[in-house]
Amino acid sequence: MLWLAIHALASLHAKSTKQKQKPLHVLIYTGDLGVAPNEILRRAEAQFGVRLKNLSMPLSFVFVRDRHWLEAARYPVLTMVGQSLGSILLAFVCLITFLPDVFIDTTGCAFMYPVAALLGRCRIAAYVHYPTISTVRFLVVGEVRRGKGLCVMLLLMSCVSAVYIPFDRVRYFWMTF
Repeated sequence: MLWLAIHALASLHAKSTKQKQKPLHVLIYTGDLGVAPNEILRRAEAQFGVRLKNLSMPLSFVFVRDRHWLEAARYPVLTMVGQSLGSILLAFVCLITFLPDVFIDTTGCAFMYPVAALLGRCRIAAYVHYPTISTVRFLVVGEVRRGKGLCVMLLLMSCVSAVYIPFDRVRYFWMTF
């Protein structure tokens, strides 16, 4: 979806420059370190079938080293809490690097939105195909399945679920707000 949106923005940009409107510059924050911008565009064209060469607008990439703050594997315990806090830190890093007029999110990390809106004074847009929080995750976290393990582990899982469920509902509410 990101690449289709960029293609559509390029079409709008071509029309707006004919009407002497403010030029559009698209900047993409990416954690694909060591990958050249032309290679990122080539892969997107091949995978999604959208033309991204010779766009009518400037397109730049900001390489962000801290994408690992969003990865679930980094947080073996309290994963969603860690990802949420990590997304706030990542939003700060991105906004300090370059402050956009419009912050468009495709990661699904809703805790980035207040950072961009309140601190960055950006307008917010989002396309979220796979949110970090969903009703499915509510159900998974809410169930403590019995299996091989000690009663202490089950008790611990129940306590963690009791914390996660209200936290997830707040995140879900924020994302749909």
